[in-house]
Amino acid sequence: MLVEVESFENRSRSLLLARIKTPVGRAVAVWVGDRDAASGGYYVEWTVDAVIGWGRNARSSTVCEPGVGAEGHCVVLRGKLRHLEHGAAALDLAGGQILLDVEGSMPEDTDGTWVELVIEQERVAIYPYSL
Repeated sequence: MLVEVESFENRSRSLLLARIKTPVGRAVAVWVGDRDAASGGYYVEWTVDAVIGWGRNARSSTVCEPGVGAEGHCVVLRGKLRHLEHGAAALDLAGGQILLDVEGSMPEDTDGTWVELVIEQERVAIYPYSL
């Protein structure tokens, strides 16, 4: 996904947050790239370093379109959920896939539906890459 990094914030020696604008919304996420990077456009891959639990940090969405946003100090990722084998799932976020570790099992009727993940900023990371 192509994002526009608007600014960076050093939280600690090891934690650099990026305020980003995506085609589907704005958020703050952990930047896992060059600490000396400048604001601007980057292609990024998203990761979620949290175990997903239905009703805890995953819920159905009444909005049927991809989205990125904020809820307090959390990132809200909205996309279509796809169940995978071995207790995993993937979120289709505007054409990109985010692999997810799932606690227990997701409700069967959620496969292929619009969902929202609400994850602490420090557990959502973006990795820049070159095409």
